[in-house]
Amino acid sequence: MPPPPKEHIVISNGEKVHVNDHVYVSPPWELRDGIPYSIARIMEFLPDEGQTLSKDDAKGKGKERQGITRVRLAWYYRPSDLSDRAVADSRLLYAAIFSEVQPVKFLRAKCHVRHKDKIVDLNGWKRRPDRFYFSKLFDPYIKKEYEVIRSVDVNNLPPHIRNTLQARYEFVITEREMVSDLTDNIRLCGTCDQWCPATESVQCDLCKNFFHMQCVSPPLAAKPSKGYGWTCAPCTLQHEDAVDRKLPRNTESKTRGANGKGKGKQSNAAGARVVHTEDKYFKMWPYRYFGLYTVAEDTLDPDDMIFPRTTTRVGPRYQSSIPIYVGGPAPAEVPPSTDDNLPNRGGDETIEVMSDVVHWSEAEIEQMEQLKAKLWTKSEQRYNVDYLEEAIRRFTAAHDSKTDLESVKIRNSTRSRKWQKSESRFVDKDWTTEEVQIFEKGLDAYGAELFSIKGDLKGRSTAEVVRYYGKWKNARLGEEHRRAQTLPPPPPPTKFRRTVAVRSSSDPDDEGSVVNGQLENTKESAIMCGSCKTKDSTVWWKAPRGLISSIMCDTCGIAWRKYGDIKGPSKQDDHPPQSKKQQAAAAAAAAAAEKEKTEKRDSEPLPLPPPKRQKQMPPPNKHGACACCRKVGLAGTVVKCEDCGLVVHGSCYGVSKADAAVEPWLCEVCANEKHQEFSLVSNCLLCPRPPFAQAPPPAKGSSGEFLRAWKPTEGRGWVHAICAVFIPEVAFTDASRLRMVEGMSSLPKWRWTD
Repeated sequence: MPPPPKEHIVISNGEKVHVNDHVYVSPPWELRDGIPYSIARIMEFLPDEGQTLSKDDAKGKGKERQGITRVRLAWYYRPSDLSDRAVADSRLLYAAIFSEVQPVKFLRAKCHVRHKDKIVDLNGWKRRPDRFYFSKLFDPYIKKEYEVIRSVDVNNLPPHIRNTLQARYEFVITEREMVSDLTDNIRLCGTCDQWCPATESVQCDLCKNFFHMQCVSPPLAAKPSKGYGWTCAPCTLQHEDAVDRKLPRNTESKTRGANGKGKGKQSNAAGARVVHTEDKYFKMWPYRYFGLYTVAEDTLDPDDMIFPRTTTRVGPRYQSSIPIYVGGPAPAEVPPSTDDNLPNRGGDETIEVMSDVVHWSEAEIEQMEQLKAKLWTKSEQRYNVDYLEEAIRRFTAAHDSKTDLESVKIRNSTRSRKWQKSESRFVDKDWTTEEVQIFEKGLDAYGAELFSIKGDLKGRSTAEVVRYYGKWKNARLGEEHRRAQTLPPPPPPTKFRRTVAVRSSSDPDDEGSVVNGQLENTKESAIMCGSCKTKDSTVWWKAPRGLISSIMCDTCGIAWRKYGDIKGPSKQDDHPPQSKKQQAAAAAAAAAAEKEKTEKRDSEPLPLPPPKRQKQMPPPNKHGACACCRKVGLAGTVVKCEDCGLVVHGSCYGVSKADAAVEPWLCEVCANEKHQEFSLVSNCLLCPRPPFAQAPPPAKGSSGEFLRAWKPTEGRGWVHAICAVFIPEVAFTDASRLRMVEGMSSLPKWRWTD
């Protein structure tokens, strides 16, 4: 029996959309300021704010929902939304656990978004229109990227927690360093046979078994520092015995995969993976966070928060730790003050009524308004907040003391307060011309950093500078407004008229970004796409700012709105477009040249082409072949270590031109012998060998020189440069110099097994 049809709504372009469909979202062109469409997933349909759906609408299935004016959307981010760095892949998105309610009229068209691991042919998927993919999540509150993996790939969890996680959610959000831990086989403690969480367990560097930090003897207070290993007691004794007897260490794995303990080899079944297109949702979300700061048992609670988390700021690292008082008798508490001159806090002597005008009668308020207009000696005081506040305060004091309101006068700029012994100013002193000049120079130098500007104004407090900045900015805005009022009205916007009678399906009436193809009273040569410079299009779109034209053709307009991609002009369009007369003249000239060429006599010798200029080649280098690529480079591109004689290309070893010009030049290992920043023993961490074992002989046709090129790691160790380059899980902190290899902890365990 087929499943019942799902409820749907019809959006502006006529398409039907259901819950969990992905759509393009955008307000009208005037509101979105020329940015591409946003992409979101429909979470639920909503009526107008404050209204509820009728029973018929709530129970209706397979028909269009009536009364729906809003939708709740789960947003996706484009890479351009998070960074100014250019990204070549316009189909890449970042997921987010962030939702908003938007009007239905903002939905433009339907699209499709899938996780990268659920796409069999990624290149074919990206070639299809309106297709996007994601593999990471961006949290807008923590400002951090997280990996998104399928919940069926999570294995290193207790069965009851894993089953609950996989039954509710399609994906799991975690940190990059936790991916290999979660996708590994379940890890059981070698002592108590219970599950070992990554944050509470350690792995033996020799036997590769896992142990709770409290199950070893003696218990471990913390995990080993990054870059350092740990060995269990039996392996430590075996290693010490092997060192004493100078025997090769047995490197065979002692993992107990048969009975479920320890760690087994990671399964690599990506090729045989069954890809399901339907996602699971729990409380309208297909993913939740499970990472470094998750308590595994909390995931069983259906009300547990699904958002990413970070380290707590509670503890001795962020708060001061006050020791317990040890010594003689504890100091006595400070007795309360017996000074009768101090007023009681919160009493009538410290509270001052600013205004009680709201309790007056209409006649009293009208009288106050008439008298208030006679208080000012300057016209600007009538709109000054400080003067208005002081006037209301004095009228209130006179009203409460049963004094005639006509007795209220403002003859100076000071007032008395109950808690102050002397009078204070209620309005700042007038700024002199010199102070205004210093203030404006400070704005040019520091911007809106008013604290820095206050340092140049010795006689003004920070509060005075802040208040004057508000008045100064308001005065400038007023001047600009008055100047704009005196300018002539702007010309009416350019009118477009249609070239075709058929409207594009991607041209909703409320989107307002489709214009027509020809300008009224404008030459045809002035109509040109701001992206590809074409002049032929059935539908013209408004273009974002920064292009050579204010319109875009149909192809470029749709590509910009859907994919945020602006296509550059092709090679034949690099030159300015020609008019029809210029094109006809160029065609006639080309035809005449071709006719003249065919009419040449056979006996007439053709002119010889000019001789090619020989390119001056630099002399070969004197150091020999590069140890990494075994090629002989030109002079200036190969460097040689002064101490060990290592010869490498600058591009192969990450040596900049400035570093290569320094003589004598030292490789990483020889330079480390002087400053000793890294380990003095250079053993490759990516291709380790047992101690006392001889290095393998070089392959046929190779001298083995490439094993002398080393690069340091973030854990103060060493790896071969060729190993770091050809292992995709590791990366360089400084890729231009191939400096500091990182990501060693994220290597999958199957790389270490045979």
